[in-house]
Amino acid sequence: MSENYYKINKGVGRPLDFFGLKNYYILYFIVGIVVAFLAFFAIRFISEVVSYIVAGTIALASYLVSNYLNAKMGVNGMEHKLAMRSCPERVSPKRAKQLVKRTNKSK
Repeated sequence: MSENYYKINKGVGRPLDFFGLKNYYILYFIVGIVVAFLAFFAIRFISEVVSYIVAGTIALASYLVSNYLNAKMGVNGMEHKLAMRSCPERVSPKRAKQLVKRTNKSK
């Protein structure tokens, strides 16, 4: 009886995976495809062949970039990289004194 219950929750806690792309990289790929479609319809009135080439190039580039970032940074790599930008390289002495005062008050 309990075996059926646990089979439902088999994928809980795992990152979303779509043909090797994980988490936000799926979103980046979808945005690239949407941009390719918009470019196709915008350029189609000028020349159909050029619109096929431009849309195909944009779609291929979005696929390659999202796959490269997925392989390089992993599941949460881009989030970590963006979070590290907001961290200071060093703590100034004035800020360090404030931190020490706060930790001493909490004791």
